[in-house]
Amino acid sequence: MTRVQGTSAAVETKFLGKPIIAGPGTACTETYLVAGHFHSEAEAKHYASYLRTRFVRFLVSLRKSTQDAARGVYAFVPDLPLDQEWTDAKLYKRYGLTKEEVAFIESQVAEHDDELFDSSVSDDGDDE
Repeated sequence: MTRVQGTSAAVETKFLGKPIIAGPGTACTETYLVAGHFHSEAEAKHYASYLRTRFVRFLVSLRKSTQDAARGVYAFVPDLPLDQEWTDAKLYKRYGLTKEEVAFIESQVAEHDDELFDSSVSDDGDDE
């Protein structure tokens, strides 16, 4: 995902960009932040959808005060098994959030559109 995007949940509620899944043998500049290396494309997609949840974006907003989304802004984001797709509902239940806590998160962080990945990059990782 791009390293520079918006500021924080208080100012811009969609403050993280869409992830890009790059195949083996690809590289990127410091414009992008590498979120991880995965054993399968399914794991990479599960992680990408996890990063786009309101829960994760709220945790990022607690540490992100500028438009720079360096690695440190993800310090509060827990590592989870990637054998399933994580949704906000699953995350709220896993961490025992109250209705009030969920309402607060959802008042601070807008939903992303349904398109998970950056459409400027094709599925095989090559530019269109």
